Amino acid sequence: MGKAERTRAGIIHQVAEIFNRKGYAGTSLHDLTEKTQLTKGGIYGNFADKEEVAAEALKYNLSRIAEKIGEEQSLATCDADRLRAYPNTYRKNYVWILAHGGCPIANTLTETDDTNARLHRITLLFVRKWQRNIEALIATGKQGGEFKQGADGAATGRLLLTLISGGVMFAKATNEDSFFESALAQAEKLICEITEG
Repeated sequence: MGKAERTRAGIIHQVAEIFNRKGYAGTSLHDLTEKTQLTKGGIYGNFADKEEVAAEALKYNLSRIAEKIGEEQSLATCDADRLRAYPNTYRKNYVWILAHGGCPIANTLTETDDTNARLHRITLLFVRKWQRNIEALIATGKQGGEFKQGADGAATGRLLLTLISGGVMFAKATNEDSFFESALAQAEKLICEITEG
């Protein structure tokens, strides 16, 4: 990685949480310069504009969630446990997720659906990838006899994503962990219901 790439990565590392916490519209240039201790020129010498910084910060925030799910899945020995890695990751990292501004999926989708097509598209691509991964996991698990033949991979993916991200969003917004706990319990129940044996 060259110096320019390291500088860009360093800026994103520093400002990603601000965008996740305050949103694209709520994050000001002053927030960015204050956090990085760079001038406006120091930031915009590395990025075209605020939207590019926000897009890269969003990709970074989403990748951190994906990495944590991947780490959890790497410990699994069967498809059912790889599917359980989704709620397990959020349960194990719940405090960390809240401390960093909440779930970037729910945060960004709710802010950008009518306001920022670029950030909305990035988040939707992540969501669709998550759904495809769950569908593939369930298809493989059905072939291996781990999941019931009637298990609907697409519906399961949608429900898991909704329960997990929505649970974090409501818990953070209301300051009531019970929203998260109830949502995770339903996610875990859903996985049990489609698992054979």
